Amino acid sequence: MKTNIITKESTLNTPSESVTDEEWPGLRLQLHLGMQRHKNAVGFASVQFGKLKRAFVISKGEVLIFFKNPRYIKNSGDSYLHAEGCMSIPGKTFKVQRYPKVQIHDDVNGTQTFEGYLAAVVQHEMDHIDGKTIKDLEIKNG
Repeated sequence: MKTNIITKESTLNTPSESVTDEEWPGLRLQLHLGMQRHKNAVGFASVQFGKLKRAFVISKGEVLIFFKNPRYIKNSGDSYLHAEGCMSIPGKTFKVQRYPKVQIHDDVNGTQTFEGYLAAVVQHEMDHIDGKTIKDLEIKNG
């Protein structure tokens, strides 16, 4: 299965479509394989291997959390500048605005709240499936 990282901006800047129940098992497997192949990754969105679908995975320690059709419920706290890298834009770091706490609802997990570093990771992956990259969101002179 394909898990090479996409760097093509036209793909990365295209919003993703909903995942069907039929597509989910294959996408989940590809996300899992992507995380295994790219050991340093803390998150991996389906768009990063060329599937424009609303699916991603994050690593919470040794546990992988898979998201199918996630959407924001609430972002809270004062936003702050966060320095981030991305496998799709190798070798560069960008400063982006992040919320310290986010609440997400998806078809697999229901509603979950993430804080701190994991909140930033979730926002990063949500940006991917919304067709945005940290390069697009970079805050200059911040």
